[in-house]
Amino acid sequence: MSEPLKLWLWTITDEITKKRRQTRYRMTEAEARERFGDDAVKVEHSLEVREVGGGHTSDFQRSPPKP
Repeated sequence: MSEPLKLWLWTITDEITKKRRQTRYRMTEAEARERFGDDAVKVEHSLEVREVGGGHTSDFQRSPPKP
């Protein structure tokens, strides 16, 4: 079994308005850095961990947040 997928919401600078805003969907740290660079900041307590059971997105299982 592979490593669990760790996803967060991110605070970024909107390209159009130049104002800080939160993303509407969760991304891995690698995805956020690739898309938004070092400007992206994790939203604390937004971590979602998905266990990967296979190679298809329908195989992702959400795990409840840990206290």
